This record gives sequence, structure tokens and C-alpha cells, in this order.
Amino acid sequence: MQWSADNLPASIKNKPLKYQQLFIKTANAALAKGFSKDESIFAGTNAVKIEENKNQPAKEAKAKPAVTPSLPSHVPSTRSFTDPFEVVSKALEPVAPAVPTIKAAEFDAQGHLVILMSDGKRIVTKGKAVEQHIQQSVGVSVNPVFDHVQMNTTAGYTSEDYLPGMMTWNEFEDCLDIVQNDNTILQVGLEQYIEVINTTAGTLSNGSVVRFSGVSLEEIPEASPLLADGSIPSLYIIGILTNTLIPGQRGRATILGKVRNLNTTGSDVGETWQKGTLLWAHPTIPGKMTSVQPTAPNVVISVAAVLKAHATQGIILARPVIFPRLFYGVFSSSVTQTPLSVNTPHNVHFENTDISSGVIVIDQNKITTDNAGLYSFDFRLQLTSSNSSQKEMYIWARKNGVDIPRSNSKVTIVGNGVELVPSWSFSVSMQIGDYFELMYVVSDTAISINAPANTAFAPATPSATLRVSQINL
Repeated sequence: MQWSADNLPASIKNKPLKYQQLFIKTANAALAKGFSKDESIFAGTNAVKIEENKNQPAKEAKAKPAVTPSLPSHVPSTRSFTDPFEVVSKALEPVAPAVPTIKAAEFDAQGHLVILMSDGKRIVTKGKAVEQHIQQSVGVSVNPVFDHVQMNTTAGYTSEDYLPGMMTWNEFEDCLDIVQNDNTILQVGLEQYIEVINTTAGTLSNGSVVRFSGVSLEEIPEASPLLADGSIPSLYIIGILTNTLIPGQRGRATILGKVRNLNTTGSDVGETWQKGTLLWAHPTIPGKMTSVQPTAPNVVISVAAVLKAHATQGIILARPVIFPRLFYGVFSSSVTQTPLSVNTPHNVHFENTDISSGVIVIDQNKITTDNAGLYSFDFRLQLTSSNSSQKEMYIWARKNGVDIPRSNSKVTIVGNGVELVPSWSFSVSMQIGDYFELMYVVSDTAISINAPANTAFAPATPSATLRVSQINL
């Protein structure tokens, strides 16, 4: 139904013509928005009351006893509107006069937002609400309590409509958008940021993978491009920048959520990406990503997946996943090691580093680790006997110059020219700065740790080999 002069409510029929016309205009506007008949009466009646109050002289405020504010009986205590702004307040306890609460809120016929307080006062915005969305500040000198705020879930806003400080419903992502001063948009419930500052000498581009490089005077993490070559521990990763930062500028790195407006074709790193491609921190180009999973000694950090492949409007889902990094080393000797005396401890020497990540050898006999953890030390010795008598070799482990209990084993060789290859392992818990030594004693100096030369059909044989593997953190 439509309101007209013929079907006005009894409370409006006896009012002056201008108020009747105001009621009809406001009530019909409410009906057009999908409000019920009772709700349109409430809107029209409020508009008339507001207009009447404008024409009345201001009254001196008087102290009032504590009251429990209530809505008109024809309006439910909780309403579900499609209107972009709905506030309903329910006072559960009597409110002291000094702290009035919001009784109701409505738009008048001119588009002003009118807030009715429980003490009879009203707050009217100076400007009009554009397209039924409040885009102005309303100063309230009290502390109102809102039961809820109903957002318009069909506003149809896009990023082109957004302004810093705006909060609106994103009907496409089905979440609340908060527009920040740097024009990044926080999608509540769908993404998380870490604030960072660019303290490098160059510009950090949107979509760069960044790591911790320090802390600024403002206690903000300093960001620099991440290079996944193993030179920096993987735990230093922050996330993926969601905007471009010039030197000294603050911004945000996404640790979970979408990052947009990127080149997600892979062309900038010589690859081809498509929707669904998994991306890793790049081991040779700082700040970039790659679709090729790195292998040791590079670190493995899965940082994102391609949601939309495009040269300029690509989208990725950022969610850095750090794979546990275990350290290792392989060391060997290419020379024959002959004991100088019997029953005297000797070190096995390893002058060659075949491969290493986080494990080094010092003085050719002390194996040290850059990271704490549980390590396995697996050795292999090429033994040769140069006489026919029976002889023994004892082999054990030392840590920080102290023999490790119950680590010794004995091997026996009988015969001239006989060869033996003992091989086993030790599991040792290492702290940063600890060192491991492989020790031996012989009962006869006719035993040597031999290094046979290469043959026509096989490469040279190392006299000693030690493989170090971290097996737990």
C-alpha cells in the first residue's frame, strides 16, 4: 500500500498539512526500501516529530530520574533491515541521566541522520547521507552502547569507491573491508598483515617476499628482500608485501590472504605460471618467487599459490609455510694416515669438504655445527695391514675434547695386505660451538688408514669419509 491523505494514521490526521505531507513522503520512501507498514509509520512519525522539534524553542535541560529507554511498541526490539545503517539499542539496566543512551536512529526526509537520545535530545548531521551511506563524522559527547550495527550487504562498492578510513561490506568476498591510510584493504577474517618499514636503499615492490632485517626506532620490523639461498635462516621470513614501499616508507606484508595486481605469469623470473601454481621463495633472485622447489643447500619456503595468472592484475594467495631446515656436511681425506705410535689416541683428519650446510671442519679434525640439534656422524675408514701379525684398532667419538662414554668399538686385522673398511655412526646432541672428533688407537703401527689411487675402472678411494646429518632440532 501507499500512504496518502486518505489513509493517514490517526496521530497524523490532525496535524498541519506540511506535517501530513512530510509523513507521506517519508513513510512511502520507507516502503520503497522494503520496510514493513509498521516500520514506515515509525519512520514517518519520527520525521514529523523531528520537524516539530525544530520549530520549538530550546528548553532548559532538567535532571530526570533514571529511566529505561524503550522503542515504540509497534517496532520490534531487534530488526533486520536491508537499510545500510541500522542501530537498535536495548538498555538492560536503568541508565543514569548523566549517561544517556541512543534510543533510535533514522533518516529524515532531507536525508539527514537523526539520532534520538534517551534524555529527549537529538543529534542531527549537517550534511546529507550520500546514497544512504554515512560519509561524514557525527560527534557524540556521550558513550552510547550499540546492540549491533547492520551493514548493507548489497552496496556494490568496489575498490574505486573506497576512501581511507572507510569500513564497508564486501559482497563479493562476503567480508568486512577496512580501508587503511596507505590504501591497502584489510578483509576482516580473510587475511592478516604485519606492519613493516623499508629501511633499504631501494624500492620494495608490491608482491616482494620480505624478511626481518632489524627493528626500527618506532619498534616496527624492518623489511628487506628474502633470498632463499641458505644465507639467512628461513625463520626470518615475514611475508609478501601488499603495496610498494619507497625507502623509509611504512606498509604491510601479508602473512595470510590475497595479494593483488601482480605479474603472476612467471615471465619476470623466466618461468610460466598458471592458476594453481605453487610458488616458493627464490634462491637466486632476492624478493622473487619461483615455481621450482629449491633443494639443499637452498632453503625451502612455500610462500603462495597463483589464484589468477595475469601480467598486471594477477592474484596470489599468500601463506608462507616454512619447512624444517636440517643441516649437513660430508668431509673426506685423500691422503694415507699412518699412526705415529701404538696405544696413543690419534685424530682422523678430513681435509676435504665435499658438501656442507651449517656444518664445518676446523683444523681438519674438529667438526662443528652452526645450529643446535641432534646429529648423526657416520664414518667410513679404509684400513690396510702391512704385516702378517694380528693387530687391533679402537675407534670412538669425542665431544669438546672429552671421550663420549660407551662410544668405543674394536676391529682386528690379521695378515699382510689385508684390507678392512669399518663403518658405523654416532648420534650426538650438539650446541652451537660444540665440536666432534673421530678418534682411534692402534696396537701396531702396521695398520694405516690408506687412500688407494684411482684405477682404469674406478675413481680414487678416500682414506676416510665422515657424513654429518642433523636428524632432529
